[in-house]
Amino acid sequence: RRKNFRISEKIVLEGLKKAGEVG
Repeated sequence: RRKNFRISEKIVLEGLKKAGEVG
């Protein structure tokens, strides 16, 4: 479960970064 949570956090961080770039 810890690994899955870490992966989820990475995906969320990537999504936020992408959203910021797109605006």
